[in-house]
Amino acid sequence: MLKKFVKFLLVIILVLAIYVVGNGASVYLYSYIDETRKADVAVVLGASVAYNRVSAVYRERINHAVDLYEDGYVSKLILTGGKVEGQEYSDSEVAKSYAISKGVNKNDILIEELFPMPYTCVELC
Repeated sequence: MLKKFVKFLLVIILVLAIYVVGNGASVYLYSYIDETRKADVAVVLGASVAYNRVSAVYRERINHAVDLYEDGYVSKLILTGGKVEGQEYSDSEVAKSYAISKGVNKNDILIEELFPMPYTCVELC
């Protein structure tokens, strides 16, 4: 009985290992597929600001949009993010300043600051 249990356990471990390696390989290989194409705008969903600085997640979203802008894939950026109670500036205002500091023309930036949570903006816009 113990041998059957050990064999069963080894089979389960093997199946799980194959599953994990297969998923890892799939994610790794997918990272090399470039689906970049031209669009009118890039929409950057807010991800909070602190002390008038964009968070690390928001910064990288903006950086990606700036790269698309600089490479000519988009001509405008839409930055989202409203003001949460206690904040001096909205997320999108802070993001706009950051994008301008990265070389984006201020006339090419549109901001949405009515909704403090990005999913609300996406649902209602």
